[in-house]
Amino acid sequence: MSPGPADPVPVATGGPVVELGVGTPLRRHLCMGDGPRLTVTALGPDTGWAARAVRALKYEGRTDLVTPLADALAALAGPAVDWVTWIPASRRRRRRGFDQSELLARAVARRRRWRVARLLARADPRPQTGRDRRGRLAGPALAVRRGARRRLPGRRVLVVDDVCTTGSTLAAAAAALRGAGAAEVTALVVTSRGVGSGGVSACRWTNSMLATTPIGRYPWTSPSAAGTPR
Repeated sequence: MSPGPADPVPVATGGPVVELGVGTPLRRHLCMGDGPRLTVTALGPDTGWAARAVRALKYEGRTDLVTPLADALAALAGPAVDWVTWIPASRRRRRRGFDQSELLARAVARRRRWRVARLLARADPRPQTGRDRRGRLAGPALAVRRGARRRLPGRRVLVVDDVCTTGSTLAAAAAALRGAGAAEVTALVVTSRGVGSGGVSACRWTNSMLATTPIGRYPWTSPSAAGTPR
């Protein structure tokens, strides 16, 4: 029996084959004070196959997973945008040799034939991973890069990240982009979990039946041989 939308195929990250299956994408609407809400679309919750794929990508160097994840994200990306960008990794995280959110953003943009650029800069060098809940809710300090401000007035921007935990990072990105003149900001992530307080709240959480995407089976590629994801 094939898996249904609520029964995603698990990811086997330790063997010769990684198996990514059909899940129920999630759509989350974040309210940021009195400002416009931010719509975040995720491949799945922070449990199960999507979460295991993110961990394998970030901590095991499985950059070969960018290809199937970007295939699925691109299918959920919605209407056309003017720019695709990403949440920049902290300096410490970049030491692993790649920024997983940048890889995903560039791969999604290629599939949809949209322009992609690094529009955001991180003022706070510390990563979100490992912070307590209060620290996560405070979020990182993000700003639009000086040379990118002229690209934004009246434009639609899609922000790509690997995970959405409290929503504060994406909220900070949206606020910075809108403050520089972006007309519309949406977000696309691999996994998402419920939100709390701290200026960001869930206006609505739906396990809405977005287009479910069968991803398929992909041969194991060692990190050293993975090369540049497509």
